[in-house]
Amino acid sequence: MVTQERVKVWLRATRPFTLTASVVPVLVGTAAAASTSFDFAVFLLAIFGSIFIQIGTNFVNEYFDYVQGLDDEASLGPAGVILRGLLSPPAVLIGSIVTFGAGAACGLVIAWIVGWPVLAIGIASLLSAYFYAAKPLALGYRGLGEVQVFAFMGVLMVLASHYIQTEEWAWEALWLSLPVGCLVTAILHANHTRDLDQDKARGRITHAIVLGRQGASHEYLLLAGGAYLALSVVVATGVASPLTLLAFLTAPKAGGLVSLVYGEMRPQYLNALVRGTAELHGQFGLLLALGLALAAWQE
Repeated sequence: MVTQERVKVWLRATRPFTLTASVVPVLVGTAAAASTSFDFAVFLLAIFGSIFIQIGTNFVNEYFDYVQGLDDEASLGPAGVILRGLLSPPAVLIGSIVTFGAGAACGLVIAWIVGWPVLAIGIASLLSAYFYAAKPLALGYRGLGEVQVFAFMGVLMVLASHYIQTEEWAWEALWLSLPVGCLVTAILHANHTRDLDQDKARGRITHAIVLGRQGASHEYLLLAGGAYLALSVVVATGVASPLTLLAFLTAPKAGGLVSLVYGEMRPQYLNALVRGTAELHGQFGLLLALGLALAAWQE
């Protein structure tokens, strides 16, 4: 029997505060295409497909972090539903299969409407999501997590979201994907910065471990500042409308987070950095998409 408490546990396992990472690239890519074409049904399929794949990724990470001994009572991660006995490992693994299946179904419908390139992107995205934590690749444990997230949840998702609306690959979408990629990568890097000592003790390799605490702070600054720099260049070169500079309204929040990563050393207090970066990514992305939509409406 499904109870309210059971539903809450599964919702917790989805890590809902991270789901802006799957929504923002679709919004930005779709808004960039709005002056040319907009299909609401395809947009909804892309949004739900993206969310389902990210939830499946979160379930897979939860499962493999547990079975590989990377989670324990000292872990500061957002879920921990297996560790705390709220869900069994097989249940979480089955949950990942179901949500990946739902995401794949959305992708298949889009591919039927738009064409095979979407199918290729969908397969690559599913493999990337699964092998972020799963062996034998376990890319996220080998120092490749940031690169993987930037490529798939930044660049590729914005490009694909634009393509399914216009059926054309566009340089504009590529350039607009860069600030999105910077900030979604900053979410993961904030997580790795918080967990630096724990990950190092368990043999995991991340950028934060390789660079050290100070170097990890510098990379966070590069990612956060890079989003605003990239958007400035995109606008200055005429690729996007000045209306997209609405995203700069989030700059004070970004500044506060940079101050936090340089000033706070205690892992338990860096949870605020992880959540704050997810919020920054969401707010920046929504304002960027709004600016693009307003520019399309003016044309």
